[in-house]
Order: sequence, then structure tokens, then C-alpha cells
Amino acid sequence: MQFREYIKEIMKNIYRKRVIKIIYKFVSPLINKLGVKIKIGNKELNQKKESIVVVSHEASITGAPILALNICKELAKKYNIITVILRDGELAEEFLEISGVSIWPRYTILSRGMLKRALCRITKPKYAIVNSIVSAKSIQPLRDNGVPVITLIHEFSAYIRPFNIMEIVGLWSNALVFSSELTKQDILNNSPEIKNCRIKVLPQGKCQKIIKKEKIIGINSAQDAAETYVKGLRSETILILGAGQIQPRKGVDLFISVASQILKINKRRQIEFVWIGSGYNPDNDFNVSLWIKDQIERSGMRSNIRIFESSDAYSKLIERANIFL
Repeated sequence: MQFREYIKEIMKNIYRKRVIKIIYKFVSPLINKLGVKIKIGNKELNQKKESIVVVSHEASITGAPILALNICKELAKKYNIITVILRDGELAEEFLEISGVSIWPRYTILSRGMLKRALCRITKPKYAIVNSIVSAKSIQPLRDNGVPVITLIHEFSAYIRPFNIMEIVGLWSNALVFSSELTKQDILNNSPEIKNCRIKVLPQGKCQKIIKKEKIIGINSAQDAAETYVKGLRSETILILGAGQIQPRKGVDLFISVASQILKINKRRQIEFVWIGSGYNPDNDFNVSLWIKDQIERSGMRSNIRIFESSDAYSKLIERANIFL
């Protein structure tokens, strides 16, 4: 009796696996087709040139995407550029401007089949540059399509989750390039399994200024507010500036703590603090913004500290600031 039940269970498992295979056979092409948007860029593909893939985790006006865009601009002098953008952002038009083809996975998911479909009409790329650990999910699909991968790593190990991601990155990348000896040593100390990978240290150069088209700025009101604030500052007012997205690792909480201490010991001088960076939304963001607002109010600094959305007013604030913290 037990043997019969055992055989039944085996047959059920075989049947279940067959059903899953059949479903996958029909659903997989649909996922590959609908799961990725393929956009034709403004730079026509030159059949005489080789192609390079550049992957950016998003198209926001932040450090890693700006670096990815600059890499595209430099490589475009010699190669066709195929961009893979995992999440939308304000620099979408700039990436399209420099691309022959731009691949945009829906829901940030990229599979081997999606990439194969996107690259099927393009000569096999010479190699791919995957910019930052946040873009790591693209490495294996690229390698599965026969594209060599160079992964650029800028992060410290404390920011990398899950912990085993470096093992996967080291396994699938052809080479790892760190932006500093400091980040390299930090990663190797915490992920010794990648020590035998091909590793280089290449300090990042200066990025070109991003000149955005008016139609995609979308934050004129924020820019106007910041510039009006700068114009209204008295000459004797000391302005201390901080910048970055509103997230824990950018240190906005430390900026506010320092501001609180400075105001306590410098009561005679007129000192104001400004933080510029996207993401401050205390009405809807309960992870960081709500607590930042609470910290400002509990410190009694509502009239001494301001947070502005990212905009080109950053340059005006830098020119006026007495101290950049």
C-alpha cells in the first residue's frame, strides 16, 4: 500500500513538472516580448562600427547614471552604443540621444530571453559595461547571450545587499573595476571569494556637466524657489550646504545633527542650512522623510534649515555657500 502511494506521488510530480514545462513553453515568449521596451535611439547604428552595451540601474540625475551617460558619450566616438536602462528617470532623453538602441526592461526585470530578443537584429556587442552593483541583475543575462562583461564597482560593502551578491558578480563578470583602492580593499575584506577575479582600480575622471532640455526639467518651481531663496539671503548670513538624495547613506540626518550643534554654540551669527536633493516627501515617505521632518522640528530648526528638490539651482547654491558640508 505504501509503495502504491509512493508511485502515485512520483507520477503526480512528473505530471506537475510537465504542466509547468508546457506553460513555460507558451508563456516564456510572451514574457520576453512584453517584458522589455526596445527604443530606437537618435544615433543611427553604423554597420562599420562595433557595438558596446552600457547598463545603468536608472536614468536619474544622480552619480552612477551621470557616470554611465558620460561613459556612453566617450565610447560613442568609436562605437555604436546600446544602452540598458533598468529604471526610468530625468536623463531618459539624454540616454536616447546617444544610443543606437535603448533597452528598457519593465519592472526592472531582465532575463536572457528578453535580452536575446532585444539584441537579435544587432551585431553581437564587443562587450558590456555594467555600472554599479545596483545593475548586477543584468550581468548573467548578458553572459548567457555571449557578451563579455566589465562590472564597475563604486560601493562599499556596507551598502551591498544581499551579502552574496558579490560572489555572483565575481562569478559572472569577466573583469571587476573599482573606482578606488579603498573600495576595493573594503570589498575584498568582506568578500574574499572574489580575490582571484580579474580586478583593476581605475579612478573616475571628471564628468561633463549635464545640460538638460527644458521640456524634461519638470522641476522649474523647485528651481525658482531655490534661486529666489539665494537672492533673498543677506550678505552677512552664513550658508552651509549639503546635497544628495533623501536616503540614509547620504547623511542628511547627520547634516541636521551638525546644524543643531552649530546653532547652539553660534547664537550671535546668522547661520542657515540648505540641503538639496530629491526624495523629500514626509507626507508619503515613512522610511526617511517623515523622520527627517520630525528631527528638524524637534531640534527647533524649522526656520534655519531648508530642503530643496534637485534642480540646476544647485550651482547657484554652491556659488553662494560659505561651507559645503
